[in-house]
Amino acid sequence: MKLGKIVIIALSFILINCNKKVENYKDEDKLCQLVLKSYEDDQKYRQMMVDPFFKILDSIQKADGISDKEYATFTEEKQLKYGKIARAIANEHKKNFTEKQEDSIMELQKVLDIKNTKLLIDIIKKRGFPNDITNCVGPQFPAMILRHAPDQYWNEIKPLITKEYKAGRMNESQFIMVFNHINGREDIKFTKEKLNKIKSN
Repeated sequence: MKLGKIVIIALSFILINCNKKVENYKDEDKLCQLVLKSYEDDQKYRQMMVDPFFKILDSIQKADGISDKEYATFTEEKQLKYGKIARAIANEHKKNFTEKQEDSIMELQKVLDIKNTKLLIDIIKKRGFPNDITNCVGPQFPAMILRHAPDQYWNEIKPLITKEYKAGRMNESQFIMVFNHINGREDIKFTKEKLNKIKSN
């Protein structure tokens, strides 16, 4: 019995130490993989619900040989003409899911959003906002993960990102993206006004 207890204690100690090594997020490659997985999970079910309008509009532009820069110079009337064509095609696409199925799918996404939010909060608390590894996913990630954070985490996220922004570990666009979300996706001008107050403090 004594030997058995010693083995259990020894194994527990090893497992605790192993978990500590993983939870410190010091290994950049492992951290990158965690963030990549979170990004994949962030889009896993959400992308199934995406309105195809912008993809169709983009395809129409490309078919007509029109660049984004050129499209931006079009009059509002001309842009609306393209938009109406894209919207008509998008509306013709059959919905893949019923409303009930969509609700069920979004419930699955919410579970992943909670998991992702808790992970990123833990990463920020233990090593700071991982802005230095964004090359592995793009300039707005992992801020986009917090853009989908459930509201029960907003009060915890606010002081964390404010601290990270002031410390320079989170850039302005990343901060605005998350700060706007945790303020109920208010008018962006109000978010920028609040940002100016944070800068001056």
